[in-house]
Amino acid sequence: MLKTRYRDEWKYLLEPERQMLLYERLRQVLEQDEHSGPNGTYTVHSLYFDDLWDSCAQENEAGNEPRTKYRIRCYGNGQSGMYLERKDKIFGKCRKFSCPITTEEYDAVIGGEAAEVYWKTKEPLLQQFCLLIMERGFAPKLILNYERAALTEPAAHIRVTFDSAVSAADSLNCFPIDEGTPRIPLLSPECCILEVKFDDILPGWLREMIESPALRQISFSKYYMGRKKLEEVYR
Repeated sequence: MLKTRYRDEWKYLLEPERQMLLYERLRQVLEQDEHSGPNGTYTVHSLYFDDLWDSCAQENEAGNEPRTKYRIRCYGNGQSGMYLERKDKIFGKCRKFSCPITTEEYDAVIGGEAAEVYWKTKEPLLQQFCLLIMERGFAPKLILNYERAALTEPAAHIRVTFDSAVSAADSLNCFPIDEGTPRIPLLSPECCILEVKFDDILPGWLREMIESPALRQISFSKYYMGRKKLEEVYR
């Protein structure tokens, strides 16, 4: 399991004019993520899970802390592989556990064979996830998709991401979904979510570049907003 340390995670809603200006400024001092495509972005697909009582969504709505979400994630066309992730949040800080999951393991988990995967895998996170499926009825609830532009400062372990075209889909048997799958936008097409992740202290020079009187931190859960949007559509 990876990335077990709690880190600060600041989020902002960016309008188009602010987005391009900030990205170009940061690109001069930060490195482009190694997974970025020719246009500087890559596609993120996330399949989120919740239990029989929708505990993850309910805890998010109530603002309970600590809280945890589980998802299976892949990038682009999915050929680079899938990852099971658990994300914990408390007092504005986050940590992430991650492990690879094979296509065979994914098919077995989705197909109701979590017990078989539990006994075969050597990954503690996947074993934990299989137990939740068996004990609490964890099941797929939502697919989230978005385009991400990511910049990093490896020495200081800083990561800045710009997420646009954020959308939700409930075609849970088609993961990752293709371009023709119906989706529900979570933001206006011009806006994006800026996320700044760092350990303990954000350097002053980077804080000055990001913060401005017109920019305010927000609390935004893509999973929770996706669930609410789907509820509105099918109400």
